[in-house]
Amino acid sequence: RELKDKLAGQHQAEMDELRSMLEAETEGKSRDIAGRHNAALEELRAQQASELNKLRSEMQRQAEADADTIGDLEDKLAKASDKTRQLAQELAELRASHDNASSSSSRLQTEITTLRSE
Repeated sequence: RELKDKLAGQHQAEMDELRSMLEAETEGKSRDIAGRHNAALEELRAQQASELNKLRSEMQRQAEADADTIGDLEDKLAKASDKTRQLAQELAELRASHDNASSSSSRLQTEITTLRSE
Protein backbone atom coordinates (compact mmCIF):
# COMPACT_ATOMS: atom_id res chain seq x y z
CA ARG A 1 0.00 0.00 0.00
CA GLU A 2 2.83 2.39 0.83
CA LEU A 3 4.51 1.67 -2.44
CA LYS A 4 1.24 2.26 -4.25
CA ASP A 5 0.77 5.61 -2.44
CA LYS A 6 4.38 6.55 -3.16
CA LEU A 7 4.01 5.70 -6.86
CA ALA A 8 0.69 7.58 -7.01
CA GLY A 9 2.35 10.61 -5.40
CA GLN A 10 5.24 10.47 -7.86
CA HIS A 11 2.81 10.06 -10.70
CA GLN A 12 0.78 13.03 -9.47
CA ALA A 13 3.97 15.12 -9.12
CA GLU A 14 5.05 14.21 -12.63
CA MET A 15 1.57 15.01 -13.94
CA ASP A 16 1.61 18.37 -12.14
CA GLU A 17 5.06 19.13 -13.56
CA LEU A 18 3.95 18.19 -17.08
CA ARG A 19 0.80 20.27 -16.66
CA SER A 20 2.88 23.27 -15.53
CA MET A 21 5.29 22.83 -18.44
CA LEU A 22 2.39 22.53 -20.88
CA GLU A 23 0.68 25.61 -19.44
CA ALA A 24 3.94 27.59 -19.61
CA GLU A 25 4.52 26.49 -23.20
CA THR A 26 0.92 27.28 -24.15
CA GLU A 27 1.13 30.67 -22.45
CA GLY A 28 4.41 31.41 -24.24
CA LYS A 29 2.93 30.43 -27.60
CA SER A 30 -0.17 32.51 -26.87
CA ARG A 31 1.98 35.54 -26.07
CA ASP A 32 4.04 34.95 -29.21
CA ILE A 33 0.91 34.66 -31.37
CA ALA A 34 -0.59 37.76 -29.72
CA GLY A 35 2.65 39.65 -30.32
CA ARG A 36 2.74 38.70 -33.98
CA HIS A 37 -0.95 39.55 -34.29
CA ASN A 38 -0.40 42.99 -32.72
CA ALA A 39 2.62 43.62 -34.95
CA ALA A 40 0.57 42.69 -38.02
CA LEU A 41 -2.24 45.02 -36.89
CA GLU A 42 0.22 47.88 -36.38
CA GLU A 43 1.70 47.29 -39.82
CA LEU A 44 -1.79 47.28 -41.33
CA ARG A 45 -2.69 50.50 -39.47
CA ALA A 46 0.50 52.12 -40.74
CA GLN A 47 -0.32 51.07 -44.33
CA GLN A 48 -3.88 52.38 -44.00
CA ALA A 49 -2.63 55.67 -42.56
CA SER A 50 -0.17 55.98 -45.45
CA GLU A 51 -2.89 55.28 -48.02
CA LEU A 52 -5.22 57.74 -46.31
CA ASN A 53 -2.55 60.44 -46.42
CA LYS A 54 -1.94 59.73 -50.11
CA LEU A 55 -5.68 60.01 -50.81
CA ARG A 56 -5.91 63.26 -48.85
CA SER A 57 -2.96 64.69 -50.76
CA GLU A 58 -4.46 63.64 -54.09
CA MET A 59 -7.84 65.11 -53.15
CA GLN A 60 -6.16 68.38 -52.12
CA ARG A 61 -4.19 68.49 -55.37
CA GLN A 62 -7.35 67.79 -57.37
CA ALA A 63 -9.30 70.46 -55.47
CA GLU A 64 -6.58 73.01 -56.24
CA ALA A 65 -6.55 72.00 -59.91
CA ASP A 66 -10.35 72.27 -60.03
CA ALA A 67 -10.20 75.72 -58.42
CA ASP A 68 -7.67 76.84 -61.04
CA THR A 69 -9.88 75.49 -63.83
CA ILE A 70 -12.93 77.24 -62.38
CA GLY A 71 -10.97 80.49 -62.16
CA ASP A 72 -9.87 80.16 -65.78
CA LEU A 73 -13.44 79.46 -66.90
CA GLU A 74 -14.75 82.44 -64.91
CA ASP A 75 -12.15 84.66 -66.62
CA LYS A 76 -13.17 83.35 -70.06
CA LEU A 77 -16.83 83.89 -69.22
CA ALA A 78 -16.15 87.47 -68.12
CA LYS A 79 -14.25 88.14 -71.36
CA ALA A 80 -17.06 86.56 -73.40
CA SER A 81 -19.62 88.70 -71.56
CA ASP A 82 -17.59 91.83 -72.26
CA LYS A 83 -17.32 90.86 -75.93
CA THR A 84 -21.08 90.18 -76.06
CA ARG A 85 -21.82 93.62 -74.60
CA GLN A 86 -19.41 95.21 -77.10
CA LEU A 87 -21.04 93.39 -80.01
CA ALA A 88 -24.52 94.33 -78.78
CA GLN A 89 -23.40 97.99 -78.66
CA GLU A 90 -21.96 97.77 -82.17
CA LEU A 91 -25.18 96.14 -83.39
CA ALA A 92 -27.25 98.92 -81.83
CA GLU A 93 -25.02 101.50 -83.51
CA LEU A 94 -25.34 99.72 -86.87
CA ARG A 95 -29.13 99.61 -86.51
CA ALA A 96 -29.22 103.29 -85.68
CA SER A 97 -26.99 104.03 -88.68
CA HIS A 98 -29.19 101.86 -90.88
CA ASP A 99 -32.31 103.62 -89.61
CA ASN A 100 -30.69 106.99 -90.33
CA ALA A 101 -29.64 105.82 -93.78
CA SER A 102 -33.17 104.54 -94.45
CA SER A 103 -34.66 107.86 -93.35
CA SER A 104 -32.19 109.77 -95.50
CA SER A 105 -32.91 107.48 -98.43
CA SER A 106 -36.63 108.00 -98.01
CA ARG A 107 -36.20 111.78 -97.87
CA LEU A 108 -33.96 111.73 -100.92
CA GLN A 109 -36.43 109.55 -102.79
CA THR A 110 -39.20 111.97 -101.87
CA GLU A 111 -37.10 114.91 -103.03
CA ILE A 112 -36.20 113.14 -106.28
CA THR A 113 -39.83 112.35 -106.87
CA THR A 114 -40.76 115.99 -106.13
CA LEU A 115 -38.03 117.29 -108.40
CA ARG A 116 -39.08 115.01 -111.25
CA SER A 117 -42.66 116.06 -110.96
CA GLU A 118 -41.71 119.73 -111.17
